[in-house]
Amino acid sequence: MSIYVFVNLEEVTDPEPMMEYAEKVPAIIEQFGGEYLVRGDQSEVIEGTWKPGFVVVLRFPSEERARAFYDSDAYRPYRLARERASRSSVVMLPAAA
Repeated sequence: MSIYVFVNLEEVTDPEPMMEYAEKVPAIIEQFGGEYLVRGDQSEVIEGTWKPGFVVVLRFPSEERARAFYDSDAYRPYRLARERASRSSVVMLPAAA
């Protein structure tokens, strides 16, 4: 069953590492069978008080592949750089059955 990874990049505090992240991470995502479905900051809240930043939605073929990506040696340095250079949230959501 597909799994979706939702990222809300609320604030970038250090742009330089984030530029490298944006350049290098897509190839790593692809290695694990992931694909971008949404990537951008042009969202519109039509109900509620949520204030999205730069939003990314990824689809992976399974939870196992998504976790393998997230925990991989290839992604780890970029994940740590993102954590240091931004305020962000990452959520995993299963596809509707």
